[in-house]
Amino acid sequence: MKELSLTERFALIGLNGKESEHWNLAKHYVLKAIAVASYLEDSYDSVSDTWRFDAGGIHKATKKKRMKAVEKEITARLMKKHMLRKVKSLLGCDLFYNGNIKIKEYVSDSKEFENQIDFLRAEFLEDGPVSEEGMILVWLLKNSFCINEAFSLPEQSKIDKKIGEL
Repeated sequence: MKELSLTERFALIGLNGKESEHWNLAKHYVLKAIAVASYLEDSYDSVSDTWRFDAGGIHKATKKKRMKAVEKEITARLMKKHMLRKVKSLLGCDLFYNGNIKIKEYVSDSKEFENQIDFLRAEFLEDGPVSEEGMILVWLLKNSFCINEAFSLPEQSKIDKKIGEL
């Protein structure tokens, strides 16, 4: 597993299969969560091992203009690391061929995607402590509605139970 930032880890999971060229509701929630992850990273004080953030900062981070900037930044970083790419969508190949509408979607490196999911499975579905990073990643997955792409309903119940015990 390569060393990735919190934002990169979430983006790898959240952007996988999302349309890259156009704005839609699913992508909106993922980009909102990526913007929050980026804000949280910037708000972390490694010296005192504390998070310094507030509601106003999160609100600023999730403005549409900021989310678009974060999308460009994070996708460029992941593409440079060969962990994310844009491919033609099968939907676009068929449905919009005659209308000359190009639909592309993000596709994450499958091995790294699985590594990130396995990390979360180990944290939440096995005995042992849960890291702050694991908690934040699951929170981001839930709030971006991507949790169903990573975990089955019984697994989600176990995750909720473990979070409730913390």
